[in-house]
Amino acid sequence: MNGSYLCSCKCIRCLRVCKHKKLFRRCDVDGLAQLAEVVDTSSKSNVPVLSDWKSYLQLDFLPVRGIQKYHSFRFCKADSSAVYVKRTSGESEARVQLMKRAAVLPQGMPNTVTPAGLTAERRRYLRMHVRQYVRPACSDSTFPEE
Repeated sequence: MNGSYLCSCKCIRCLRVCKHKKLFRRCDVDGLAQLAEVVDTSSKSNVPVLSDWKSYLQLDFLPVRGIQKYHSFRFCKADSSAVYVKRTSGESEARVQLMKRAAVLPQGMPNTVTPAGLTAERRRYLRMHVRQYVRPACSDSTFPEE
């Protein structure tokens, strides 16, 4: 295999991850800032946006109870407020209502969520137990004093 990274990608997200892994293997990464730099330079569109999709969708959509039991899902343009599901391939379809109000799609986008970051306890743990494995030149910038 002589150092090359083999990948059998099946979707766009997987392709991006493979590209990040290939670049990561060729770089020295000792901290989050360096990891962010690797990710940013591996693609032209790596701007993560965290959105509160759960509360946004709860306003207009109903949950599909027992979703893990279903084998097949079919959407129909004529009945866009429902999904047709089957538990097995031989079973007849059942209609499950998805929207609280038929044919009223939500407008706009969900609110952006700002990540909370690491707790003080977690930062202390990382400084005590992980800092020793980071190169000395980067240890202070990766694990700063509190």
